[in-house]
Amino acid sequence: MKYYVAKRAMNVLLIVFAVSIIIFLLIRLAPGDPAITMAGEHASAETLAQMRAEWGLDKPLVVQYGIWLGHALRGDLGQSILTHQSVLVELVQRFPNTLELSIFAMIFATIIGMLAGIISAVRRYSFWDYASMFIALFGVSMPVFWLAIILIMVFGIKLDLLPTGGRLGVMYSITPITHLYLVDSLLELRFPAFLDTLKHLILPATALGTIPMAFVARITRSSMLDVMGQDYIRTARSKGLS
Repeated sequence: MKYYVAKRAMNVLLIVFAVSIIIFLLIRLAPGDPAITMAGEHASAETLAQMRAEWGLDKPLVVQYGIWLGHALRGDLGQSILTHQSVLVELVQRFPNTLELSIFAMIFATIIGMLAGIISAVRRYSFWDYASMFIALFGVSMPVFWLAIILIMVFGIKLDLLPTGGRLGVMYSITPITHLYLVDSLLELRFPAFLDTLKHLILPATALGTIPMAFVARITRSSMLDVMGQDYIRTARSKGLS
């Protein structure tokens, strides 16, 4: 067991290492100069040379990757070009947003996917079966960013039913305790703020949860059909069970 865990952990580390090399090379080989991006197009040649030397951009790619990897292993992911703040600090600040959205999206995907799969299996070859599987296939096929844009245009702009950005309306305020707005609003017993946070989560969670929802629906339908074809199910039905 220990050997298996160690082997899997080593495989994960190798995959992360390989992915980091590929992403680093793609970013560095992309058109453009990071020094010009940070300093601006009108920066002097001396300023650009100083920035390249400070950030190690004048060194070979292997040395640049080694410098980046050393900083990353110490938790230093550099500074944001836009805000000039630590990238790690910004990631920590935004992690509760991502966690809350991911949990809500998985809840949506699990509930809707299981219901669609069960209905599809029970009503096999009916309209509901074909409709559920069409939606599942459509959900797997469409890009998430495209679905998000369509949802914003339909439910946010045309129908004006749901907010299109942010986490909370300007008329509400929540004291950050866990930085999870749904949890914090319940802890403070601010139910209008809880409902408003929920409304802000519906569109992004729907877009993010559509693909896993489709997989859950198809797997649930397949599993239900396998079970419904077992001998004990046929025996129970032959004895009059619905």
